[in-house]
Parts: sequence; structure tokens; C-alpha cells
Amino acid sequence: MGVPTATPAVTVVTPAFNSAETLAATVESLQAQSLNCWTLRLFDNGSSDNTAAIGRQFAAEDPRVEFVAEAVNVGPAPLRNRGAMAATSRYVQFLDADDLLHPDFYAEMVPRLDETGAEVAHCHVEYLDDSGEVGVKDGAPNGGVITRPDPPYTGPALCEPPEMVRYFYPFTPMFAGATLFSTDAFKRFGGFSEDPAWITMQDQDLVLRMAAHCTFAYVDRRLVTVRVAANSTSRATHRRRQMREGLVAMTEAALEREQVEELGVEADLRRMLGRYRADLARWQAYESVVSARESVQGFRDASKLGEPWAKLALTRVWETVRGRPHGG
Repeated sequence: MGVPTATPAVTVVTPAFNSAETLAATVESLQAQSLNCWTLRLFDNGSSDNTAAIGRQFAAEDPRVEFVAEAVNVGPAPLRNRGAMAATSRYVQFLDADDLLHPDFYAEMVPRLDETGAEVAHCHVEYLDDSGEVGVKDGAPNGGVITRPDPPYTGPALCEPPEMVRYFYPFTPMFAGATLFSTDAFKRFGGFSEDPAWITMQDQDLVLRMAAHCTFAYVDRRLVTVRVAANSTSRATHRRRQMREGLVAMTEAALEREQVEELGVEADLRRMLGRYRADLARWQAYESVVSARESVQGFRDASKLGEPWAKLALTRVWETVRGRPHGG
């Protein structure tokens, strides 16, 4: 078991909610790091499963782990901010309770920040689905099948401000777990938004606020594994549509907030906004198709059970598709 250094280079903050099935593997991926330079602030966010017991056990056995139990779920952003604002380390990381780190994550990322003086370092991720298959996530609206690379980062290995704004789409960095932030820079930008409306876009909102002002360093390796939870096609599509709504709102807010003319990024932000709006329209249309398809399947299932209303509903659906009147 490792022991903390006098001043660990990285404070890791992990809010965990009902994460009993994945939390141990996440913490063990920290303990397996080839560079022992971290301390973990682990929060149980009002869980109803065995998450708290697992957290207490790790804290009792490993002096690098500090555990705090919350009585109620306050959302991830307040706990992320609380953990990071109290940090005295050079860097902070926000690791979800179901993510896994490659053993060389810190060995690759910490020297990159130290050598370049950048305020943010990021890398790519791979995805692990519920079947245990590891791959890279498909960007197409197909329910999250793991088949092909996510949009690659095409910017320079060291990106000076405000250049990162120009590479934000379609790469849209970053997963917080695959990013190291300068603690001072994180505090300077006020941390994550605690507005519940931003819950799906907290990572991207923070990075976009920093993109016009900070130097970003890139490590061209997949050093983090992100779990992809199983969802119905409709749930997965609904979440993707919500994320696109968040991206549109985030970019609109950036246009209002940033000194866009002074920084020379207004055109980039407006181009990005147009693309996000187009993405949103595509997902809204796709969600409508998925919803209709699942409704038809429900009518079919009920019809097989002899439900007369389902047979009538199916008849009217097909009449509408074929452009025929409903007959009154």
C-alpha cells in the first residue's frame, strides 16, 4: 500500500452516488498508478447502497484516501468544488466513481504539465460497455454502440490561449476524469457551475470558460476508461438530445460572457453555435423517430395480447404513414 508524499502533486475528487458496483475498481486503478503522487477526496453523495461502506474501508486501509459521507444527494458539482477549493496540490482531477485510470495516467500527465507550464492537460478515453467490451464510442445516433473513434483532437500538442476555442468542435473536450487542471486556474475560474440545469454539461462549460484564457497540453494516448451504462435507445437518445441542448446554451452563454472581440474568438464561437444547433435539430428529429418506433412496438405487443385499442392504434399509425385518412 502506498503512502502519501509530503505534498501530493494531484488531488483527486470523486463524488459517488449508488456506485457500489464500480467504486472499488475505480479506487484500485488509482492505487495501481506507476507514479504515486495523488491523494483522493472521496464523497458518498447520499447513496442508498453500499457505497459508504466501501469508501470507509478504503479510507481505513489507505492513508491517501479521505472519505466524507453526505446525508443527502447534493449533486456532483458542489462536492467537486468543495474538494478542489480546499486542495493545496499543484493539480486537481475529477474522477467519476465508475471511471478507470491507465496505470501510467499520472506518469504521462503530470510531467506534461510540469514541463510545459500549461494549466490544463488532456488525453483521449476508451469506453467499456456492460458486456465488458472495450472500444471507442460511435458518434452516430445508434444507441451508443462501441465501434469507431470519437472525433480526434486536431489541435497542437501545446495550445496557447485562445486557440483551444477553435478546436472545441467537434472534439468538444473533455471528460473531467481525463483532464488535469492547475489548482490555481481551477479556483481562478470559479470551478464547476452548481446550477442543476448544467448538470450534463459541467465539464464542457468549465473547459470552454478556460479555453480562451489558458494553455492546454495534449497527451496523445487513451489513458482513461469510461463506462457506458446500458440504456434503452429512447433513454440514450433523450440524454444525447439534452446534452446538445446544454451545448447550445453553453455556447450562447460564452458569447455573452467572454470578451469575444478582444480575444478574437467571436467567429469561432458563432460557428460552433451553428454546428451545435444543427446537431440538436438532428437529435430532436431522431428522438421523434425512436419514440414513434417504440410506440408502434408497444402497440404490436398489446395487439398480440388481444387488446382491441392496440389494433386500432396500429391501424391509424399505418394509415397516417401511408397518407390515408383516419375515417373520421
